Amino acid sequence: MADFQEIAHSGGKVTFTLANTDHGRTFQVGISQNRPVPFAVFGLYAIAPGIPVGFWSVGMESESSPVPGAFPVLIASDSEQFFGHNCPKCKYYWRSGPFPTICPGCGLHGPSYEFLSDAQQLYVEYYIFQLTNALADPSISEHVIDMDMVADAASQEGPKPSFYISEQSQQYRFSCVACGEKHDIIGRFGYCSVCGTRRDVWELTDQIIPAIRSKLKDGGSAEDSVRDAIAAFDSVVSQYAKQMVLLIPMLPFRKDKLTKRFHNAEDVATMFELFFGIDIFNGIKQAERTLVTRSFFRRHVYEHNGGIVDQVYLDKSGDKDSRLNAQLRENTDDVHELLGAIAKMVQNLHSGFHQIFSPEAAPIDRYSRRRKSATSIGSH
Repeated sequence: MADFQEIAHSGGKVTFTLANTDHGRTFQVGISQNRPVPFAVFGLYAIAPGIPVGFWSVGMESESSPVPGAFPVLIASDSEQFFGHNCPKCKYYWRSGPFPTICPGCGLHGPSYEFLSDAQQLYVEYYIFQLTNALADPSISEHVIDMDMVADAASQEGPKPSFYISEQSQQYRFSCVACGEKHDIIGRFGYCSVCGTRRDVWELTDQIIPAIRSKLKDGGSAEDSVRDAIAAFDSVVSQYAKQMVLLIPMLPFRKDKLTKRFHNAEDVATMFELFFGIDIFNGIKQAERTLVTRSFFRRHVYEHNGGIVDQVYLDKSGDKDSRLNAQLRENTDDVHELLGAIAKMVQNLHSGFHQIFSPEAAPIDRYSRRRKSATSIGSH
């Protein structure tokens, strides 16, 4: 699927069955779907003209509305079994399952009905309008909202139905390692929208570092690999740093330090330990630490001096084996060791970050139990 493409609704029919009784008008809501695409549904309560106010546990007949005058609303997924969501704070858009409580972009916490996509919000308003009109007319015994018309309109030119709803593919699909929730987000980094675990460390260890190792194994330049490794560390660490700036009140000079590029590994380590008590070199051997520190300075030489040693590099790096004006050379084994050290450093930062901002335990525990149960069943 290409980036930012329209994803059609899964279709189906929402039916209001209405009746006149001694106690006034009553209604029931149902949904059916027969299209050959994935389908899921969730419920919420909304008041006119379409303001979400709470959850509706679909199928729970005895459940009462959280707000007087609220109506139960059924919302179906798109044709890929995703639900679109918008953050009310930062306007971040993503797709996931139906029950997010955390924005992947800014980390805002809230009930899932506050994260409806723009298309879903318009649909809720239309739904409430149709239901209240049907209740007001005693001659109506059934009213249908035909979502198959909506699904068909996604691939057609011309005017769309007034209750049109569709979603949009983003750039990166993943399932959260901690709780299993599926996502489709812009970019590669962010929070899980259900448990709040950041996925940056797994992007580094499962995608970026293996790609660098593979390129090196296939004869790629060791010098380029060092530059790519430090750039990857820089980009991943900056994601955690930006979130700390966003979520933790701090003095301006600290914000300034955290939002600049990281050119010196020792400065980075000192900053995170002094500001947040996070030791990114925890468990790192001295030889690895020296290699990482030297590689940071080498990245600067590769990017700004064509790989030619200058006096600044000699003064700052502590490299006793290089000579002024010489071309830097890298050892393949050192590059692999560097990548391993970087992975451990980012894991230290990730762990420290989540000691400050704890993920939601319940969805992680549920996922762990499901996996254990599946493993137990599979072993018999």
